[in-house]
Amino acid sequence: FGSSGRCSKPSWSPVHLGKMAKSKNHTAHNQSKKNHRNGIHRTRRPLRPSKKGQDQKMVRNAKFALKGALAKRGGDEAWEKYVEKRDA
Repeated sequence: FGSSGRCSKPSWSPVHLGKMAKSKNHTAHNQSKKNHRNGIHRTRRPLRPSKKGQDQKMVRNAKFALKGALAKRGGDEAWEKYVEKRDA
């Protein structure tokens, strides 16, 4: 293709390939209609934010604190059960 040496143009030249240059590189035609067919929604938020990359000592403490807070909110019976399990 480009190694014969007879053509003075480089092998990647559009004249050598016999093709016209592209005139249209991008269009947004019909994209808005396609997007609105199912409705444009906000992105779904995760149920809980990721703890990845956070200090592990803090993550563990937050986990135990949450368990204690849930037991406290559950009433006296739940709190007593939590305390017995925690101190065992």
